[in-house]
Amino acid sequence: LQDAPTITLQDIAKEDFLLLDMDDHIPIVNHYWTEQNLQPRIKFKSTSIEAIRGMVAQGHGVTILSDFVYRPWSLEGNRIVRRDVSNVIPSMDIGAVWLQARPLLPSAEMLIDFIRKQKTA
Repeated sequence: LQDAPTITLQDIAKEDFLLLDMDDHIPIVNHYWTEQNLQPRIKFKSTSIEAIRGMVAQGHGVTILSDFVYRPWSLEGNRIVRRDVSNVIPSMDIGAVWLQARPLLPSAEMLIDFIRKQKTA
């Protein structure tokens, strides 16, 4: 899969799948697999993004994660390859909430600006 510019869920279904069990991730994952009448071959499930990323980098399987958490290496320094999935994968929305009566700290403003830039990238 790492040599293909674009892959499909059908391609991914043939591989060992590493599933992130966090927040609303599992219902979203189940939805897009069900929409394609496919099921992933779940080899491992974890609540840790870094555990999933590390296992992908070591060649233990593949996963589907948001571009927001992508970086091309694991904590151990191993390479992680990102590929586009041609099937429609729903986006995961994030938001920020704060009290209007209290001014934002500069660090909070920087975080919100960073998130906005990721959305348009």
